[in-house]
Amino acid sequence: METKFWLSIMLFISRIGIIDAAGQCHLAEYSIGGLFLRGHTFKTYQVGLPEDCYCRCFQELICQSFNFVLGQNLCELNKHTKEARPEDFVPDWKRFYVKRVTKRGSRKSANLKGPGSNARYSICWSFSPNDYESADKQEGQRCEPPHLSHVEIISLGTIRELPAESCSEIAASEGNKMVNRKYWTYSDGHSEVIEAYCEDDWQKINGKEPVFFRTKDNEYGAFNMTKSGRVKTMKLVHRSGSVRCNPSTGGSYWGFTNKFLYHDKLTTIITDDNKNAILPPLKKLEGLKPGGSYPRGAKQHFYSLDGNSLKSPELVFRNLTNPFSVSLSQEMLIWYGQDWKDCSENENKGKTCVDVYVWYE
Repeated sequence: METKFWLSIMLFISRIGIIDAAGQCHLAEYSIGGLFLRGHTFKTYQVGLPEDCYCRCFQELICQSFNFVLGQNLCELNKHTKEARPEDFVPDWKRFYVKRVTKRGSRKSANLKGPGSNARYSICWSFSPNDYESADKQEGQRCEPPHLSHVEIISLGTIRELPAESCSEIAASEGNKMVNRKYWTYSDGHSEVIEAYCEDDWQKINGKEPVFFRTKDNEYGAFNMTKSGRVKTMKLVHRSGSVRCNPSTGGSYWGFTNKFLYHDKLTTIITDDNKNAILPPLKKLEGLKPGGSYPRGAKQHFYSLDGNSLKSPELVFRNLTNPFSVSLSQEMLIWYGQDWKDCSENENKGKTCVDVYVWYE
């Protein structure tokens, strides 16, 4: 029986189930043989069988997954999942990996008791990918049945003790179960944590008050990065207001409505505090050719961006080929293009108010 058990673990991607109050075996999570999550273990236990490791994980508020070391009966509890840290999910024929059950949300945990109690538990194992309910059932004196009606675990980032690297890591870990809300993330290496609002992979940078920029006289919008790291891209979400480059043209959120000169081009640009273009990169910006009102032409200060228009509710920049590094509290600026280059700005009017979101690696 034991030899068959270990061989089954190694040969199949199987699923672990939990016995409910009616005695039915419900699917929980895949166990994956020959692979483990490296470098994220926070506690190690010597146990009897793998189901003991499963119970240990339930007893720990921050346990997200575990590795089991075959032959040594060693249980390694992890603070992350393979989805959150795919680069650390590596081969080891002596181990297998299990993610904790997926029903997540509050601080409520399963009603579990540790080894040595008089309670009983029941966990079912399935070794056939197509027959999940034909499972051996182990019973013992270790923990109560973690009935699915009250199985709740702590998701990555939902408590201060379990911060995420970024919103992207939470999105990878939680998948379509992620809720747009505030999460705890690291802000500067692993030394400090903050509460940050996440929408999928995006982390909101400004607070309740929007960032606004005008169209002339160096009235850029300024914001400070709340987290150090490498940035893939940013987006601006329109809150209110509009801008225009001429009193006779209509307003827009992000650019020029002068169809003769600019053909509805975008001109909202994010720079560093030295006015170096970051998004879009300088090489993606266009300028006016010499002629008409601009005998010498005009400097690069506008662009086109597929999927974005002058009145798109969000201005989503393309992912950078080479993500750029930012430091905690680093100042970034939002410019109207003509104001940024000090060209033809005299008749410009208006202001746009935005929320700023960043996609960290």
